[in-house]
Amino acid sequence: MSITQDKGTLTVTTNLPDGTQTSDTYTAGTKTTIPFGRDATADRSAGWRGPVFVVTTSAKKFGTREDDFAIDSDDGRLIMTTITKGGRLGKVEITRVYDRVKP
Repeated sequence: MSITQDKGTLTVTTNLPDGTQTSDTYTAGTKTTIPFGRDATADRSAGWRGPVFVVTTSAKKFGTREDDFAIDSDDGRLIMTTITKGGRLGKVEITRVYDRVKP
């Protein structure tokens, strides 16, 4: 996985086990409608909350998902927190911490 930032745009690229690659680009200050599930759509917004880049996705029947991207000020690791609310699972919070790969 790689995450790159260019000014107000954040791009998350993931290499999948089958060799394919996905890439999601988020631009601060934008609100868009995205495909969601089989036949639905969701509203997505992206922006800064202080030093944290926040992407919020809201689908009427499925609830809300918030992805927070932050850099730890002590060691420079990426902290990605996902919070879901609503839907079948109720409120769930998952935090992942990524070490920076040296070139």
